[in-house]
Amino acid sequence: MLVDGAQGMAHRRVDVQALGVDFYTASAHKMYAPTGIGLLYGKTEWLEKLPPYQGGGEMIATVTMGQSTYAPLPFKFEAGTPSIEAVVGWGAAMDWVTALGMDAVMAHESELMAYGTEQLTAIEGLVLFGTTADKAAVLSFGFANVHPYDLGTLLDQQGVAVRSGQHCAQPIMDYYRITGTVRASFALGLGFARSLEQRGLGAAYQSRPILCVPPASAAECAMAYDGPVWQAPDLRVLCESLIDEQARPSLAYA
Repeated sequence: MLVDGAQGMAHRRVDVQALGVDFYTASAHKMYAPTGIGLLYGKTEWLEKLPPYQGGGEMIATVTMGQSTYAPLPFKFEAGTPSIEAVVGWGAAMDWVTALGMDAVMAHESELMAYGTEQLTAIEGLVLFGTTADKAAVLSFGFANVHPYDLGTLLDQQGVAVRSGQHCAQPIMDYYRITGTVRASFALGLGFARSLEQRGLGAAYQSRPILCVPPASAAECAMAYDGPVWQAPDLRVLCESLIDEQARPSLAYA
């Protein structure tokens, strides 16, 4: 069994031995690190059976005109010079998250999820996709009469970073006949200053810009955080204003 953990490691504690999976993958940039690298965990019994997927220095043991033999694990799968600077950056990001404490991260994201769910479900006509308890800090939503690309574009114009579309899940969305959704992903930086202050970790987050999410005001965030503050618009007000504009022509999509 292979588990794609790209969306998991930044939000939850991961113990691959407790999971008992054969393979587990993760992405660096989902953990506040540089793009272009990731990790593959695999059980030794399977990794030894798999052939290398690329050739290069350090992944061979012997080379003759007739054959080659491969180096032991993990070198068999580490051909050539890796993205050294990205690995160093990922290590720094891991140290930073570890210093903050995964318990604090999880608690903060849980608070954001509770608030976001409460605010979005209060908007008339909004559909929330995925309501499982203890889910990751992601909210997917939309309106029956608004294309997700339209909503995503309008939110972008208001300085709200979301994704819109089928999010690499086209088969299941096609099965449920969902054109697409708008997805808001919560993470560190979204009002985290107050959570850190409550947990005595404020010093670990000094000098980083903070996004202040309603109902908190910029003034309230500034009192709890000694650094630059940007006030985000209220999603509820923004979405309600969008519904009032439905007389305008919508973009056509195939």
